Amino acid sequence: MNNIAGTYQDLGQNQRALELYGRTLTLAHNTGLKGSESKVLLGMGVTTLALNDYRQARTHFNRAVELAREAKDDQAIGAGLLGLAEIDQTIGDSPQAIATAPARRGARDCRVATAAVSDAPVATLA
Repeated sequence: MNNIAGTYQDLGQNQRALELYGRTLTLAHNTGLKGSESKVLLGMGVTTLALNDYRQARTHFNRAVELAREAKDDQAIGAGLLGLAEIDQTIGDSPQAIATAPARRGARDCRVATAAVSDAPVATLA
């Protein structure tokens, strides 16, 4: 369902995407799959960001990063950090966007986020 929700999002049907993400989130949470739950929250964050609901998007991205850390999913951590930085940039807080990853999350997370953007292996950024 997560992939279908992403497809709805790509088609601009954000409310439908959020409905499916919500159902998928419940399933992931009930099964205890923190990595899956994190990925669903990332999708919800991207979708709510597209709807200009920055507060809700920030909530989704923060929770996604938290769960990704528990699951030791560096790629999801990076994606969540990028989402948080994008919110800060969008609302005009460029200094906070720049500071988000290194100051609040740690240098390793910052390298992972940078790798996610550039598609470069994390090892080359160390």
